[in-house]
Amino acid sequence: MKIILLTILSFLSLWGLSFDELIYKNEVRASFDCSKVKNNGKNDDELIICNKIGAINEFENKKLALMDNIFISLYQELLKNANENIKEDFKLVVKKMFRERKNCAKVISNDLLQADQDPQSPFVYKTDCIEKTYAKVFLELMQKAKKDTQSKERLKQIFNNQADRYENLIQMSIQDPIDLEIFIDNLAQEGLIDDNARLKL
Repeated sequence: MKIILLTILSFLSLWGLSFDELIYKNEVRASFDCSKVKNNGKNDDELIICNKIGAINEFENKKLALMDNIFISLYQELLKNANENIKEDFKLVVKKMFRERKNCAKVISNDLLQADQDPQSPFVYKTDCIEKTYAKVFLELMQKAKKDTQSKERLKQIFNNQADRYENLIQMSIQDPIDLEIFIDNLAQEGLIDDNARLKL
């Protein structure tokens, strides 16, 4: 049913982009400079988002890059317009994102280390973990913003008075990856993000 919904969403609007248009671009750039990321065993999370490792999982890697842009652009905008008393809360959410993203890249369950497992299984596990991390911290950032009057108003402007609907979509995506695609597709169709998935502010 959700796959059908995503397909329908792709054709609902002629003036907006779609998830498919964003994901199948030749290059999807992350919010950071991938050329500066070192392959030294300490930056697997960034290398996955940059599609430098685990390339067999390219679709999911590109989705992470899109989500990275959406999250970082929201954070930067909220931080720029927030009252001083809430800024530290926003910064803590970003620190949590970096920490948990790194943990996703490090942790490999015993099941994924079995000799008969597909060698790409660890990368699938890592991308799924990073994807959930972005969804969780995005939700947390929105919920914290809603507690501050000034940030709540900016949130309404960013999401075209539909912040609650997008909050529900991102909450659903924590349980089901297809919902993250629907979340991104909605943002694109409604013209709220550009062709690199940064929020139009």
